Amino acid sequence: MLDRLIDGMLHIARLETQPIFSSRFDLSEVSKAAIKRMVKFAAARSVHIKSDSTPRYAVGNRELLERVIASLLHNAIKFAPANGHVELILTGSGNHAELSVRDDGPGFSEQALRHAFDRFWRDDAARSRSGSGLGLAIARAAVERFGGEIRLQNVATGGAQVIVRLPTLAQTSVAAFVIK
Repeated sequence: MLDRLIDGMLHIARLETQPIFSSRFDLSEVSKAAIKRMVKFAAARSVHIKSDSTPRYAVGNRELLERVIASLLHNAIKFAPANGHVELILTGSGNHAELSVRDDGPGFSEQALRHAFDRFWRDDAARSRSGSGLGLAIARAAVERFGGEIRLQNVATGGAQVIVRLPTLAQTSVAAFVIK
């Protein structure tokens, strides 16, 4: 646990201070790779993952964003009920691509909607589960590093949804650059 905590803090520090290579990539391919990383965890919890394979292009660091998506999927699987569902949806228009991870779990508390991106913050309902309270903080730091946005919401029919909005190449004139 301490090793994961230290790794998470180092990861945030690197995101905030070091240049990160960025390029245009197919978000659907990165999503498939993240899902592949979560298949065993989902199977162990009897959670079914449904995904969209429509090609959507975004700008960012492919490996870092795969890690972010895997983290979002991990959270959704962790809070989905047994025999529940997690859905990864890709949409986009114009200058942005959106990735949405939705589950049919209990949803976010009002306090979680306000504080879930804060480092080390954990909702009372999550305190009995494993985790350090850094996953969403790291996700936000990574997404914002590429000019993106991340937000949380509850789904009207039940469950939680995390939406990541990333720029497409249309926002920049360069195919690859370093963000400082």
